[in-house]
Amino acid sequence: MDNSNTPEKPDMTPNTNIGGEEKNPLTTHDVRSEAEEALRRYLEAHPTSELFIEKPAPIHGEEVHLRLEIQGWADPLAITFKIEAVIGRKDPMLGFTPEIDLTSYGGYQMGISRKHAVIRRKGDQLELVDLGSRNGTFLNGKKLDSGESALLTHHDEIRLGKIIMTLYVQQEELL
Repeated sequence: MDNSNTPEKPDMTPNTNIGGEEKNPLTTHDVRSEAEEALRRYLEAHPTSELFIEKPAPIHGEEVHLRLEIQGWADPLAITFKIEAVIGRKDPMLGFTPEIDLTSYGGYQMGISRKHAVIRRKGDQLELVDLGSRNGTFLNGKKLDSGESALLTHHDEIRLGKIIMTLYVQQEELL
């Protein structure tokens, strides 16, 4: 069968050679600078909003109020402390219960040490310190060595053993 009378389909490929430079017509232009400017203006207008801020979150007042959202669990943990809060799991034999108790989140099965890590107030900032945990403390994917501290920021991801949580710094107590 001869298809020589059938017209060829036109080439619908967009011209990607614009000004001697290859361009991908399916890619949007770079808007990073506009997005950064919009974020800067928003933060100036809404200084207490819950956004990812790449600097240590300043702590105001006598008490620290945190919300920890644990991956896979609906209800967040609300924590209030003045100087520090130990994160770990309960030890009924010794009668020890950490300020942030992950026992009910499968702490033992998920590799949480009794005294795994501590969140500590340092002036108007917070730091996370690994307390020699067996299964590690990670902040935004970076492993902390035993005794190593790292400054915390709003919206940081903390992984202790196999438990992953997101930290939110609150300026007032959660009701």
